[in-house]
Amino acid sequence: MGRSHPVMDSRGALEDLAWRLADGVMQCSFRRNITLPGAKNRFDLNTSYYIFLADGAADDGRIYKHSQQPLITYEKHNVTDDPKNVGGSHSLFLLKAHGALMFVAWMTTVSIGVLTARFFKSVWSKAFFGQAAWFQVGGRKSL
Repeated sequence: MGRSHPVMDSRGALEDLAWRLADGVMQCSFRRNITLPGAKNRFDLNTSYYIFLADGAADDGRIYKHSQQPLITYEKHNVTDDPKNVGGSHSLFLLKAHGALMFVAWMTTVSIGVLTARFFKSVWSKAFFGQAAWFQVGGRKSL
């Protein structure tokens, strides 16, 4: 209902598809043009990206929830570069710490914005760049 499995693109963007299973490791290879003009939702391979790698079960073209925390690279990589060990982290701690810090940041900035709007509306009634100063301060805090 809220999630759908990927559907194979019939436009033939990938060529020379191959895979093999050796020593419990699956290796995939394919070829693709660097850019796909006119193709929506296709990545331009001239750009570097963070690599987010999840593994899990698949059956008859349907994918299922990954079995462990996905690996996320520490920095962006050029996917057309020569093969190399890019490193990364499966750290659930880092994800939880990031979430906790984002929660604190949102609660702090939203609270400041609400308090500014509530208590400074009457104090800062003059316009500042076309809008009331209290609105400008409160609005900037919530960005």
